[in-house]
Amino acid sequence: MPSTITHDYHFKDTYEYSFTSFKKTFPQEFYDQHSVYAQGHDALFFSEFWKLHEFNKKSNQAIYLQDHKFQDFCIEFSNLLANQNHKNSKSLKLLLYGYIIHHILDSYTHPYIIYETETSGLHSLVESYIDKYMIEQRERTNSNTYSVHKLIPKPPILTKNEIELINKAFYQTYNFDNFGTTYINALNQVNLFLGLFRYDPTGIKNIVYSLIDKTNLTSLKFSFLSYNHNYQNFEQYLNEEHRFWYNPSDPNANICSTNSFLELYDLAAKKAAEIISYLEEAINDKATSEELKIIVPNVSAIHGLECDLELPYKTLKKAK
Repeated sequence: MPSTITHDYHFKDTYEYSFTSFKKTFPQEFYDQHSVYAQGHDALFFSEFWKLHEFNKKSNQAIYLQDHKFQDFCIEFSNLLANQNHKNSKSLKLLLYGYIIHHILDSYTHPYIIYETETSGLHSLVESYIDKYMIEQRERTNSNTYSVHKLIPKPPILTKNEIELINKAFYQTYNFDNFGTTYINALNQVNLFLGLFRYDPTGIKNIVYSLIDKTNLTSLKFSFLSYNHNYQNFEQYLNEEHRFWYNPSDPNANICSTNSFLELYDLAAKKAAEIISYLEEAINDKATSEELKIIVPNVSAIHGLECDLELPYKTLKKAK
């Protein structure tokens, strides 16, 4: 997964490629106020993070959602919107669209990041570096002192019936009980998590995280949480030199690319904009499930190939 801030920017950038009809329905200011929805299934990593047992449970669920029944979930959610008189609920629609935008960005960029970092163990650090890079490019400020916890707006308040629809979509697809409530609660904790753990203008948190990591008391690593970490030489992971890389899960090692991270980011924005624009029309027209399948690909957020295949990593960059 690209990290929190990158997903927020990507949600906003996707809007630029959406259809004119989509923009008329969702004016940009209103759309941007819902950018917290760009956290998608990653929001679960913020859910009750102070309770270790619950954190582990929700983290495992987030990982499961990355590679299972993506198309089924989007179709179930879309059908509920169309058939339960919620198709005029713009906030509820944007929750679905944000989820899709998140998943599509992961499906385009995760294969590259996994190929580059799986053997070195730098996955989370690389994604945090990309956050830093994006902040400094977009905000023209020092990412170490930038108030990241103020960038992402709080989610809008949904009605009881709207939350029940989300509950139903998750239950019908994954048999996760009362999961819409869990998901909304997680979205409400994003800013708190960013402020407590990632905002680190003095670098004190980075020092503490590094000391914890050196003790090896837990398999969890914490250094990536601080934007004040030393990310020297991490610019190589932007791949601006256009090095060859392979999809790590392709069984035949035939899928390769020279796309940089930013090129993948842009391709994902264009694809996601196409999906949500067509889906908005389809929901309003009460399209059939078969018609919705044509719009929403059943793609994995982990390897960018078909969901539910449980593909192992075959081709990875060797650690130096």
